[in-house]
This record gives sequence, structure tokens and C-alpha cells, in this order.
Amino acid sequence: MWSILTSVDTFAVLITETFGNIGQYASEIALPTPEGTSNGLISLAGQISVVLVYAMEPLKTLTGSYTLPIFCFAVLLFVCIVLALGLIEPDKNEPYRVNVGGTRATLQAAMDMGITKVVYTSMNNAMGAHGPGAWNEETSEFNHWKTKDHYSISKYLAEIEAFKFGAKGLPVVIVSPTTVFGTNDRRPTSSGRLIIDVATRKVPAYFEGMTNIIDVDDVAYAQVAAMTKGRIGERYLLGNRNVTLTEFFTMIADIAGVKPPRLKFALPVALVLGWIWERKAAIDKKMPTATISEMKIGAMGECYDCSKAVRELGLPQTPAETTIRNALKWFRANGYVSASNRN
Repeated sequence: MWSILTSVDTFAVLITETFGNIGQYASEIALPTPEGTSNGLISLAGQISVVLVYAMEPLKTLTGSYTLPIFCFAVLLFVCIVLALGLIEPDKNEPYRVNVGGTRATLQAAMDMGITKVVYTSMNNAMGAHGPGAWNEETSEFNHWKTKDHYSISKYLAEIEAFKFGAKGLPVVIVSPTTVFGTNDRRPTSSGRLIIDVATRKVPAYFEGMTNIIDVDDVAYAQVAAMTKGRIGERYLLGNRNVTLTEFFTMIADIAGVKPPRLKFALPVALVLGWIWERKAAIDKKMPTATISEMKIGAMGECYDCSKAVRELGLPQTPAETTIRNALKWFRANGYVSASNRN
């Protein structure tokens, strides 16, 4: 792991949104301990003043206060992942203010500060979904306009902002995780909620689709690797295994020791359920089981070829079964899933 850091004696890192499970792992990997490298990990608490870039209004300035004496190699790791706010709030402009406006303001500040390298974390939806017959690569065309998924569209437009700043001279590398699962998912995220719901048998039915899954540890590792190995102006898909929803739900259920969902709906029926879940989530102020746009995207087939990141960044490929097993163990240990939820 530490081979990615040996070529640089010291470097300063500003990481945003460290309260998420991806940001947390990335911060732990990126920073050495004050005493040296006893375990190679350190919490950002008390070490870096974190600037949260998902404010309602675009930031005009970005400053960080560092207490660690590591200023030779500047890196900005930007993780702008908006979850429930963009999914359940009726304000459809919110994802654009957050993702597009926040990206533009942050990267402008990075350019003004003379940042040496920016690792910008986008997402797979910015590359569209083209089905199992044509696995997406980094050059795939965005095609989510018809889904009317404002979150995906805003992420695509935010990526365009990143490329614009790259054209102006800002050294930007883009990494795009697919569907991320793993431990320490305290929120939990929509992907973590899916494991919980299947394990607690709250998914009575589903529709067929495809997705790509990856371990949160693997994503965090690749983010940090991109600091030194990522090529300027390139984007990297961070994913692992392409699975159908039937395969995925069965995998979760087998590991959880419960029966998998058996009833499979046609997409039109699933969209009605999505509408119901969205209305319920708006009332409860919680993440919906799935949204209408998510179902449309899943039906399009989110299959990806992530060999570029494996080859150039050393992206690990933790087996999906291991990821789900570790996530489920964490959810049980932290009270999200009861040990009694078994067949």
C-alpha cells in the first residue's frame, strides 16, 4: 500500500466530506501517524480543518488550516457526494447548486491557490449506462438525460466543469466509483441500506437490472493512489464486479442467512413502487428504498470495464462476497441488523 507514497517525502492533503465512509477511509490511508508509520493510519480530527463544499451557495474561497508539517506536495481530494438531500427533497435545483456550483467554486479556489494536483471524485453515472452488451469505459457517452435523474445529470455537468478547469491548466485527475459497499456506513448510504433491507427481509419484490459493485476500501485506496499515479486529464472508473440484481440479492441473502426476494416485477410496476417510496421518504425524511430514476438507470444496465484503474492505479478487487460479509458484520455489530434476522 505504501509504495504509492514512497516517491514523495511529504505532502499536504485537504480532504472534504470525511464523515462519509469513502472519505473516512481515504483520509486514513492518505495521512501518516505523527509518530511515524506505526499502523499507517490517522484520523483527520484535529489535524486538518475540513472545508465542506456542499454548501447551499457556491463557495468563493477555500482555505485549510494544517497542523501537520507536511507542505511539499499539495493535493486536493474532492469527494462531493450528496445523498438524501438530492434524492428526497422536492427542490430539483439542489443537486445542481451542490454539485455543479460547488465543483466550480472549489476548483476555482484550487487554481487560485496553486494546488499541485486535484483528485476529483465523480461517479459512474457521469458516464451513462449502456447495458451488458457494451460495458462502459471511461470514454462512454453520457445517456441519462431520458431518466430525468437530476443527481446523475448534475454529476455529469460537474465533470464538465472539472474538464474545463483542466483545459485552463489545473492538474485534475477524475476518479469515478461505481456502487460502493463496505463497513463504517453510519448514515447508511443507499447501497448500505440495500444490504440492510435484504438482510432484514424488507425487499419483498424487485425488478431485474444490472449494477457494478466495489468495496469502499478499494475505492479509498485508488483515490489515494491517484494522487501520485493518476495521469493528469484522465478519468478512472473505480469498480469491480458486474452483477444482475438477482445475483446481487441472492448473494446478500445467502450471506445474511435469509431467503432472497422472490417476486420479480416488470419495470412499469416497479416504477409505481418507486413513486410510493419517494413519497414516503419525503414524509419520513429518510432515504427511499429506491427512486424512479434509480430504477430506470438500473434497467439500462450499469456494466463497467474498470481495467484501466486496475492497471494504472493498482485498484484492488476485493471479492464481492467478502465485501458484503464484512459490511453485514459491521451492520449487525452496530445495531442496524438484528442477529435474529435469519431464516
